[in-house]
Amino acid sequence: MTVRTAKAGRRRGTNFMGCTSYPRCEGVRKITPKVRRH
Repeated sequence: MTVRTAKAGRRRGTNFMGCTSYPRCEGVRKITPKVRRH
């Protein structure tokens, strides 16, 4: 998987993990930021 940027829709401009074999593979994952707690 590789980091991609949404180019259309309501999530336009946000990053996500997308399969490098697109369109053969359509797997995607949300990128969630790690939150530091002190």
